[in-house]
Amino acid sequence: MKKLINFMSIMLCCMMLATAFTACGGDDDGGSSSGGGGSTDNSTTKAKLVGKWQAIAAKGTFSRNGYNYKDINTKEIYGIDSLYSTPALIIINSDGKFESFHAELSNYKIINGTSYPFAYSWRKQGAYHGGDGEGTYTLEGNQIQLNDNAGSPFSIKATINSLTNDRLILHIVSEDDEGKCHENVIVTYGRDGDGVEYFTYPYLNWN
Repeated sequence: MKKLINFMSIMLCCMMLATAFTACGGDDDGGSSSGGGGSTDNSTTKAKLVGKWQAIAAKGTFSRNGYNYKDINTKEIYGIDSLYSTPALIIINSDGKFESFHAELSNYKIINGTSYPFAYSWRKQGAYHGGDGEGTYTLEGNQIQLNDNAGSPFSIKATINSLTNDRLILHIVSEDDEGKCHENVIVTYGRDGDGVEYFTYPYLNWN
């Protein structure tokens, strides 16, 4: 009888261990399918990205020669459109293609001896104010790359800092062939231009 009880106790322990291992294995499988918090399934992000995104603010630093860095902190169209690497308007399509544009500034007015634009139209261009301004995009995690049809000199890679229904915040760091940073900027885009305040020029003495 004692042997039978011992045998049953051993069998019960084995069954409990097997159940525990099965549960752990299930957790591992579930973690793999969801990426363990690092999922490569970007379907939700891709769906949110589709649409027209217009730059409404930019902040950071830039340089045209790798030296003499200047600060960027602007909500004005002539400041945003002068960004070195970043188009002011990006259209993301559901078929994996994109279009990008820079502004053609016009209707300048002289205020306190300085000329300021008060109108603009869009011209199709890629990053760095060149290229075709259209191509395909890839998305890996929070990294988006706009691959211009004209080639890598006019393509752009950016980090998606934030993405909501009406705001897209990109962090762009551009470098030349020597690895000198030309621009390190965070650009906030509004869907369909929501939030644009291009012509306020609040620092001017309008009187």
